[in-house]
Amino acid sequence: MQIVSKAWKVILSILILCGLLILEQIATLPYDLPKYFKNPQQDSLIFGIIGTILSAGVITLLIFIYHKQPKMITFLRPIKNKWLTFGIIVLILFLMIYLSNLIPNSDNQKIINQEILKTPWLSFISTVIVAPIAEELIFRGLFFRFLFPKLNNKWTMGIGILCSSFVFAWLHVTSFGIELLPYLLGGLILSTTYVLFNDIRYDIGLHMLNNLIALL
Repeated sequence: MQIVSKAWKVILSILILCGLLILEQIATLPYDLPKYFKNPQQDSLIFGIIGTILSAGVITLLIFIYHKQPKMITFLRPIKNKWLTFGIIVLILFLMIYLSNLIPNSDNQKIINQEILKTPWLSFISTVIVAPIAEELIFRGLFFRFLFPKLNNKWTMGIGILCSSFVFAWLHVTSFGIELLPYLLGGLILSTTYVLFNDIRYDIGLHMLNNLIALL
């Protein structure tokens, strides 16, 4: 009975995560709509306001649910010098970005690049602010607190990091080609950061930095 109960808990957690991801996609949809109109610059203001209001509501919900869940229990010792560790991770991120430039852009990245040219300020809000907060709360914060609440050993930690990273990458590319690699590497860096710090703020900051560099 205990195994069945755990299985149902996992299924319910996955369904909740999927539901929250759908809500996030709906909330950010207005950011993408102006490009379908003749004058995207003129229409971007109203759609930007709608998208920001909806996104703020979804992010508030995500933060509320995140703080309602018990903090992840880990076998890792607290990091003594957090800023030094975070600085090293940032350098690794820069290296990953450099190597990613050697790989052809995915369809997802090509779409993002086209949207930037049409509505640059909307792209900044959705890509640099909204997406990092919402995605980190879902793919790292809630993912681990729901599905991997206890990291008792290296195996559990490794499986959690790999699962989170793969889901994150696959939902961005939806293919198994070489285009998946940059997102997978990015997911690994972000998931590892969350496990090391057990603090979603570091992930959000790192994700914002990554998207800002990509936007530039």
